[in-house]
Amino acid sequence: SCKTFMDAAFSLERALDATRSEVIEPEIKNLERVCIELVEFIIKYSVKNLFMKFLVVDDEFNSRKTSSRILSQYGECDLAVNGLEALNAFVRAHSESDPYNAIFLDISMPDLDGSQVLEKKRKWERSRNIQDQDMVKIILMSTKDSPAIPESILNPGYESCLVKPVDRDKLARIFKELHYI
Repeated sequence: SCKTFMDAAFSLERALDATRSEVIEPEIKNLERVCIELVEFIIKYSVKNLFMKFLVVDDEFNSRKTSSRILSQYGECDLAVNGLEALNAFVRAHSESDPYNAIFLDISMPDLDGSQVLEKKRKWERSRNIQDQDMVKIILMSTKDSPAIPESILNPGYESCLVKPVDRDKLARIFKELHYI
């Protein structure tokens, strides 16, 4: 797409007459189309910080695998199969001074469910006086068939909610909400 953009820009330059006062209309339309495509591409597939660190917490293998495959294109992606493993990874990342930027957290898990993990993470962060803007971004994940998430769980600290399966378009929406793009 960069080559297409450059070709369109050179075509526009060639479209100017010797006095540089008249532009050929089709070349402008082509450049405009390419610019729109480029903007859409950047918004859809880029992240401000390419060195992001994610944690995917899900007890379903296929969901973890799909989420990890997509998120790995934007940064480091760790996996946890349950809430206890997620809490351990979260604390370890902080102790190594390499905290997660975002955690994708399945709301329905057998041991500690997503709401319990969310509550424990926020309590841990508050106990260490981590400011709200520096807290890990939490994206709750659920399936279409999951029971409704109680409002009391959501209010204290999640940033967004994602209905599985994860795909690029859904992640682009989440990244926009989090101001990563």
